[in-house]
This record gives sequence, C-alpha cells and structure tokens, in this order.
Amino acid sequence: VLGILAQVKTEKDLVDIVAQHVENADRVFQEIQTLQSDVEDLESRLDCGGPGVRTLEEIQSELTTLQGTKDNLHTEMTSMMEKDIDMQKNITKLTARLTHARNDKNNAAIKLRDVKRLEEDLEHLTEEMTQVDLDEKVV
Repeated sequence: VLGILAQVKTEKDLVDIVAQHVENADRVFQEIQTLQSDVEDLESRLDCGGPGVRTLEEIQSELTTLQGTKDNLHTEMTSMMEKDIDMQKNITKLTARLTHARNDKNNAAIKLRDVKRLEEDLEHLTEEMTQVDLDEKVV
C-alpha cells in the first residue's frame, strides 16, 4: 500500500510538471500570436524584412510544432490522471481487503482464546472427575 501511495504521489508530481508545461505552452502560444500581429504592423510601417527576420511561414511552423507539443502533453496528462484514478480505486480496494483480513485475524484470535479456555476447563473438569473417582474408591 505504501509503494502504491509512493507511486501515486510520483505520478501526481509528474502530472503537475506536465500541467505546468502545458500552461507555459498555452502562454507562449498566446504571446506569439500577439507578437506576430505586432511584428506585422511594425514590418509594414518600416518595410523591414532583412536577414535574420523570421518569415510568417517559419513562425507558423513553430506554432504548429508548439501546438503539437501542447496536444501531446495534454494527452499524457489525461492518461496520467486516469492512471491516478485507477490507483486510487486500487488503494481503496486494498484497504478494504486489509480491514477484512484484520477482522478475520481478530475473530480467529478470539476463537483460539475460547478454545484454549475450553481446553483448560475440560482439563480442570477431568482432574475433578479423577479426584471424585479417587474419593469414591476411598469411601
């Protein structure tokens, strides 16, 4: 159970990391869109298109790549969340089984104690019967 809990925590931490990357990708995507329109405005004003300036196609290609990365991270995050739910269900089932096993153990211990007490009572009664038989023989 502790191993499962540790695994669940590890996977949850991974999901948190993935979620941060997805949020960063979303933020970057929004910033790129905003900056793209600003650059287009500035380029049209300055009529600038010199070396080192990225073309619209290059920016769109980067956006497509980032969107693919975002989609992959989202899919991975969803998968990890489903695994987390499954593990939580497994932990619940294992906890119930452990509780049931402990109850069975306690019941067995009670029955064993009762059997030992009955054996002692039987031994005591046997001794008393032997003593009564000896007393009858003496009389």
